[in-house]
Amino acid sequence: GHLEKLRNAFRVTLCVGGKYHRFTVRTADRREAEDAAKAKYEELERLYRRERDGLPVPGHFSELVTLFRQDELPARAPGCQRAYRDSLKPVEHYFIELRGNPRINTIGKAHIKAYLHWRAVHRWEEGPLAGPVAPRTVNKDRRLLHRLFSFAQEMELTEGNPVALTRANKVDDYRPEILTTEQYEALIDACEDPMLR
Repeated sequence: GHLEKLRNAFRVTLCVGGKYHRFTVRTADRREAEDAAKAKYEELERLYRRERDGLPVPGHFSELVTLFRQDELPARAPGCQRAYRDSLKPVEHYFIELRGNPRINTIGKAHIKAYLHWRAVHRWEEGPLAGPVAPRTVNKDRRLLHRLFSFAQEMELTEGNPVALTRANKVDDYRPEILTTEQYEALIDACEDPMLR
């Protein structure tokens, strides 16, 4: 490859697997541009080798979601499927519509944290609405993202799970009251209305 000096940047041209890739590095420092070009070359070379060896190549976020819906969701219990589908709506909106559908191997801890902060102040009702969201709901979305990136790891689309580097919100432990057999029978006996009983 080669570098071409522009006003306050360098245009980089790289050739990997017979295919040319061009991009701009916004810096006036040649050493910085060379380092960026080397890092990009290594990434492109790694992707080329994966493709050559018949392995899946990390695609865009929308492609990961499509694969997840097709291969992972059907194997889950109905309740889990519903919960994942609910969480996918704001997640897709954020990463695809607002963040331009990034490549999954470019999504890191900072991107996940940015989503969790955004979600904490955006309710979802057929679209985003300004308003606080319960910490449990944000945690539910985080669990979906964790599973989504674990799935990407299993498919060898990413080398790590950025969600594992984030923390869930602290929430009060909710412990449902489980009725004893006697309490349950007393509750039924107390129902005078046949429909309610």
